[in-house]
Amino acid sequence: MRVSDYVIEEDAQIKAATDLVTREVTNKKAANVAALQQALAIASEIEVPVEALLKKSTAEDAQKVVELAGNLQELVVAEELLKAAEEVQREDVGCSEAGTS
Repeated sequence: MRVSDYVIEEDAQIKAATDLVTREVTNKKAANVAALQQALAIASEIEVPVEALLKKSTAEDAQKVVELAGNLQELVVAEELLKAAEEVQREDVGCSEAGTS
């Protein structure tokens, strides 16, 4: 396998990992929106003021969740890159051993 093939394969793996993380983040956002809508619906049923649900601390918690999701995304991408690098290294060792036989 040529170096360019490894680069193309690595790019494809990075794209796949990025797509996976993007889907997970999108799903999480959708779940968060659904949970907030459900909380608002319940609050309206029991006459809890919306302001009580949207306190500053709630917004801060939401921001922290977004930051943690970003950190998780970075970790997932880094892990995928590490796996790809290890695979390339294993293949390089295999090619080197095959060439010395």
